[in-house]
Amino acid sequence: MSVGNYYDILGVPETATQDAIKKAFRSLAQQHHPDKNPDDPGAEAMFKKVSEAYQVLSDPDKRQTYDASLKPQTHGDEAFDFFLRHAFAHRFQVNGVVNLSIVEAIEGSRKEVSVVVVETSFAENNKVIQTKKTGTITQSFPPGLWSGIVHLDADMDGKKYVLNIQVNLEVPEGTTILPGGDVVQELSITYPQSILGGVVDTTNLLGKPEKLRIPENTRPGSLISVKGQGLPRSPRNLERGNLLFSVAVSIPDTVDEETKVILEQLQKKLEQQTVKPTS
Repeated sequence: MSVGNYYDILGVPETATQDAIKKAFRSLAQQHHPDKNPDDPGAEAMFKKVSEAYQVLSDPDKRQTYDASLKPQTHGDEAFDFFLRHAFAHRFQVNGVVNLSIVEAIEGSRKEVSVVVVETSFAENNKVIQTKKTGTITQSFPPGLWSGIVHLDADMDGKKYVLNIQVNLEVPEGTTILPGGDVVQELSITYPQSILGGVVDTTNLLGKPEKLRIPENTRPGSLISVKGQGLPRSPRNLERGNLLFSVAVSIPDTVDEETKVILEQLQKKLEQQTVKPTS
């Protein structure tokens, strides 16, 4: 797969319809899902690239902004061209970065953000003068905001600015964020639990303990869905996606003699039955 811009990642042209983009994403997400490629260390990275590309191209506003960034710049008079780029720089420059936890993305937060503003002016003979100004603003971030650029009106030293703040979501290890607010977390269960089913203790995205029911004959790589326990879909749509537990069956490093006897009896029992492979 060619990994260039988002269209290259999904393998669609820049004129692709939303249906074509969605179809390409579903195909590639299934192809590169880490659970289906346990021996491929690059699968998870590609899966995240595919998800990131879909997250932008499936949103009309984000796609329009992204498409504009792909267009080549035309250059005429150098001084005038430089003026244009800097006069409208506030629309493209990132003035600050804020990191939000998953809990903050669900409940909203109010945080201090360090920002940098570069002011551009012209002296005689078209000499460009740039002045860098730094400061700190306190800003509320609503529930459902967990990625992208936020445009803010802010006052610094009595002067008004339009600031672009990059919002990043802090994703714990073993967690994958999917478009639409779905969240995938790894869940390790024992071999008996995979066969017999049962109830295990888990933690939801807000850090609260939850009971999760494991169905009988749950195979490695299965996804157990908890409806409405993912991230809010957007600040305008606070309906939450699903929390998906990706099942892994843990194998002990060693077993005692009594356990070996039980496993040998189980193996003989299973050999008398027709069973499907567990992977």
